[in-house]
Amino acid sequence: MRLVFALLLLAGSLRAQTLQAQTYFEHLKESALSVGFSTLSGLGDGSADALKHHYGQTGLPQSGRGNQFWNPAISWRNKYANWPMDQSAAFPGSKTALVFLTDGWHLCKFIRNKSAAAAVVTYRRPKQRLWFVYDFLVHSAAFSVGWHLGDKILKL
Repeated sequence: MRLVFALLLLAGSLRAQTLQAQTYFEHLKESALSVGFSTLSGLGDGSADALKHHYGQTGLPQSGRGNQFWNPAISWRNKYANWPMDQSAAFPGSKTALVFLTDGWHLCKFIRNKSAAAAVVTYRRPKQRLWFVYDFLVHSAAFSVGWHLGDKILKL
């Protein structure tokens, strides 16, 4: 509800300043890649949350090889050579830098983190100070949309 109110406030403010509205929307077009990365970051986070908290409701495999990768109750063991007898890494980097290759939850978190970093790197600095507030709202909304998409897609 707060997000809807903030977006309505944003729209009203932009409508009142027609010259700035055109300029801000030009800025927004230049920032589309950054906003897209924010959405992808939300998608990764929503998917990770769906896996962790609602795996049984997802359309992912509930048994077999796919289950071994996606099911967070058992997939965490994939990083180890032979849990619990051998707790060494299953392959070089499986417990550190390459952990995202071992299970679905870490893959989703990797997508979230790298997409958030890409959103920052591709962000275009606005010409007006007030636009930082607008950009914050737009990126927050994009992340939320992505989160809900990730959550809903896995539950189809």
